[in-house]
Amino acid sequence: MKNSIPISTIMTTNLVTVGVADTLTTAEHLLKKNKIRHIPVVSNQEIVGMLSLSDILRLSFADVSDNENTVDSFLYDFLSIPQVM
Repeated sequence: MKNSIPISTIMTTNLVTVGVADTLTTAEHLLKKNKIRHIPVVSNQEIVGMLSLSDILRLSFADVSDNENTVDSFLYDFLSIPQVM
């Protein structure tokens, strides 16, 4: 990348975010839908942290159960975004 290119020409202007009260299911859906690996977490229009897809995937214990959704759903309901980020 050239040093003379302003960041404003390559940065995203329509930022995808999640709120601190959103669910991990919502966050995972947004990450996958938008094909991104990191998503800012906001509270009162201020960024309070970042959540990555790898943060969420670490919670997946698909090999523990035959039904992947049961394990993920339980953990996603049990933990909040601030706890995971």
